[in-house]
Amino acid sequence: MRRRSALATSPSSYVVTGAVDDSQRAAARVVGITYLLTNATAMFAAFYAGSLVVDGDAAKTAANITASERLFRLGIASDLITFAAVVPLIVALYVVLRPVNRNLALLALSWRLVETSIFVVATLNNLSVLRALSGAAYLRGRRQLSWPVDDNYLGRLRA
Repeated sequence: MRRRSALATSPSSYVVTGAVDDSQRAAARVVGITYLLTNATAMFAAFYAGSLVVDGDAAKTAANITASERLFRLGIASDLITFAAVVPLIVALYVVLRPVNRNLALLALSWRLVETSIFVVATLNNLSVLRALSGAAYLRGRRQLSWPVDDNYLGRLRA
């Protein structure tokens, strides 16, 4: 009797079969809703608010941000809303994918959390752009401090 090779088996033999419980159904709904929300907010931030950035021209980008500061702030807020909504999305995806392979689902959850935290830090860094472009007094050039230094000053210190 000949054995069937792994290639000869049907693809359905690799699919996890079993009843889908209510927690997975609820998590799948959360995944769908949060994907819609995050896609809408991310597209706004990337395409509408992101249009302020001019590649290779920092001066033009700074002028665009200064002229449309509210739009730039809305882009930052939109990104932060996206990242806040990604957290329940990641957890819900873990709940949905845990029965398939717990270890891979946990690995995907952890890497996606790391990715999201890096994006949050990068987005919050955009607030420093607003601070730099605000023209605050503490960012202006300071006067040179005048020290009572003459040609013999260092010589007197060493003596």
